[in-house]
Formats: sequence, C-alpha cells, structure tokens
Amino acid sequence: MKSELICVAGVACLLILIAGPVSPADAPAQGESPPDCKADSKVDYYPASVIRKKQEGRVLVEYRVDAHAHVTDIHIFTEEAGDVFREPARKFMEGLKCKVPPTWETDGGPTWHLRVNIVFEISPGGVLLPISPKDPVANITGKLY
Repeated sequence: MKSELICVAGVACLLILIAGPVSPADAPAQGESPPDCKADSKVDYYPASVIRKKQEGRVLVEYRVDAHAHVTDIHIFTEEAGDVFREPARKFMEGLKCKVPPTWETDGGPTWHLRVNIVFEISPGGVLLPISPKDPVANITGKLY
C-alpha cells in the first residue's frame, strides 16, 4: 500500500496518512489481517530545515502493535541520509493511531514484527523507491515555496 502526506515547510501536514494495512515481517497465518493505522494530520513530520536543504531519504521501520492498538517496540531497521530522518520517522510511528481486529490478541497479533517504509521526498515526489519493496510505503512529501 502506498499513501502520501504533504507537508509545507513550517506548516502542519495537510492530509491524513494511512500507513496500513502494514505487512508483517514474520508472516501471520493465512487470512489474518494486520492493523489499520493512521497518522495525525496536524503534525509536521518532515522537518522544515530539512525541506529547505532539499534533503530526501528513506527509512525502514520495524514495530509491533499491542493488544490495545498502541504502536510499540519501534526499531529503525535501516535508514539513509545519516540520521536526519531517524527522529521524524520515530515521531511518525509514535503518532500512529491503529485499529486492530477483535481477535488481534488471541491470533497472536501483538507478537508480529511489522514493517513499513517511510519515504521523505520533496514535491512532486515519486522518484525514491522504498528500501523494502515487499513492505508497505508511507510517503511524506515536503513542498518548497
């Protein structure tokens, strides 16, 4: 799944980003579905200073979703562009609001290691490919003015 969030330097992000459904890194049983997660549209995940420098980058994040639908155990699996996007990616993940199926806990959902690619691009975007093509992608796009 690919989603997009557009941010303007110094202004809150404009759209709701849907980061799910995410795909488990350790595949669940056939027919099991991962949680649906959304980011807060009022938070600017693409730092204005980084937009002004026209920096772009990709981060692959591994995490879990507990029985109460909270994102936990956030781990930056791999990243590029130094650590410029490490904290913005962590902030994005910490802000996710997830919905889990009623059987999430009994199906072992909280034990699943989930992954998502977070791609930070300057508008119009669409150039950077995800680090892990088999995992979902969350695009966060910054605009220069």
